[in-house]
Amino acid sequence: MPSLGQTFDANAQQDMNSFEPLPEGDYKMMITSSEIKEASTGPGNSYLQLDMKVLEGENANKVFISRLNLWNANTTAVEIANKEFGAICKAIGKPLCENSDDLHNIPLTVTLKVTPPKGNYGPGNAAKGYSSATGNPAPSAPAAPSPATPPAAAIPPQASNPAPAAPAAETPPWG
Repeated sequence: MPSLGQTFDANAQQDMNSFEPLPEGDYKMMITSSEIKEASTGPGNSYLQLDMKVLEGENANKVFISRLNLWNANTTAVEIANKEFGAICKAIGKPLCENSDDLHNIPLTVTLKVTPPKGNYGPGNAAKGYSSATGNPAPSAPAAPSPATPPAAAIPPQASNPAPAAPAAETPPWG
């Protein structure tokens, strides 16, 4: 057994806080980080994780995580993720996006709902909608052709690359 090099006193540590979902409602947030992660649903399935921090109110500094299945064999999951990512980009005022870092540190309003317990997990949060934090409508982008659903075997960008980047000749999956 490896030595810790000191005696650890668990009694001197604060207890871990249990997770409590944010109450339903509108929250002014901003994306603080984003990362592409491999999904547990099978090879070739990846998602874009967006960590959003609450900016004001009694829940300030709490985090809501959105996981967008932009690369998935399930075309319905991809369609839902594209719609949600499109709503986020429009709410932030960046209707055209090549790098998720471009969405960081820009306020937006997120409408949350509480989701019921499922399996081994307790209640959680899910986004019902996204809108501009300023109340002004987000600028719209020039019309672009609808993106094709990527084939199930499509390989997403590497996890070390923090944002999805589409080749110049293709439209990003969140088009």
